[in-house]
Amino acid sequence: MRRQLGKTYGHFFERRFLPRHGITFANKVRLLSNGGQAYPAMLDAVATATSHVDVCMYIFRDDRIGMLFAEALAERARHGCQVRVAYDAVGCADAGERQFALMRQAGVKLHCVNPLMPNRITRFWRAISREHRKIITVDGRVGFIGGINIGDEYDGDGMDETRFRDFVVEMRGPAADYLHRLMDRTFRNSWGPAPHMKHPAARYEPTMVWFQSPRPLSPRRTIVNTYINLIRNATRYVWIANAYFLPNHRVVNAMIRAVRRGVDVRLLLPEKSDIPIVRLASQLWYHHLLRHGIKIFERRSAILHAKAAVADDAVAIMGSANLDARGFYLNREVIATIYDEPFACSLRDELVLDFQHSHPIEMRHVEKYTFIERIKQHLAYAISPLL
Repeated sequence: MRRQLGKTYGHFFERRFLPRHGITFANKVRLLSNGGQAYPAMLDAVATATSHVDVCMYIFRDDRIGMLFAEALAERARHGCQVRVAYDAVGCADAGERQFALMRQAGVKLHCVNPLMPNRITRFWRAISREHRKIITVDGRVGFIGGINIGDEYDGDGMDETRFRDFVVEMRGPAADYLHRLMDRTFRNSWGPAPHMKHPAARYEPTMVWFQSPRPLSPRRTIVNTYINLIRNATRYVWIANAYFLPNHRVVNAMIRAVRRGVDVRLLLPEKSDIPIVRLASQLWYHHLLRHGIKIFERRSAILHAKAAVADDAVAIMGSANLDARGFYLNREVIATIYDEPFACSLRDELVLDFQHSHPIEMRHVEKYTFIERIKQHLAYAISPLL
């Protein structure tokens, strides 16, 4: 199987800048578009849990969707499953309390990550680092990662201008077991390990999934190197969809070199953002990118929240990390590089639809920015690492 994967994806598979752990084989993966597809699949998986469920979310609201998940998790806890939920203190600062009260009463173990008032001065850095991963694992046999949090604003078909457009990948096989072990390390200090699977993880198609989930401030820079690895090895196209695009020069230079090789490099960015100052900062890059042949599209209708990329109908990246300083260095993130042609083609087809619901940014648009707009862009970019 590894030899077969090497023949198909060998030019994408560079270990030089990336750790050797986190590689899984014989997986089954499925792309889920928006909450309209992702939430039913997640809730169905939770309902079948027999041993344990782990959830890690940046945002977990007490609205309709949040209460559906809270009730499903509470029901599994009442039936004897070990259910653990980690949520970020900042992400859930205004998310309400009803969902947590319901789960706590049912015996769900709750863990608030990186509280705003750390109890030790030496842990101050945790107050600026966020738990930004979005993970659900069920019995070590099925797992979900992507950019979707738990809340009404992520539900729907990705066309409502008041809601988010995003993706999730459902994983079965050794990849799901790896996600379970990743979550086990998150909760181990608080409650000890979860029950281990009695049987080895099921094995499926020859699909390789390579995970990266570095600790904040890790010197290895594995997330940025994963994206650079994808860009530098693309031969036909590389399309990147990202909600908060504030890359470093290494990423931009990799894209420019790809264009010079004849690669179709496209960026799908939001026309409007839930954090407008980030969009202002992103626009500071537009002139430089367009001048070097990189195509930029801004998604209309729904608010783009995706963190995904695809290259050559062969390899895709999916996860929680934005292409900004927080995603690269400060937050706790998880991304997966998925070596699977059907999955890559599914993501490509979704992005084609997104391009159809976008407008291309051209140099004439950028040259119309006023002096005041340019000043705002520079100021936004200067403070962007703090956002």
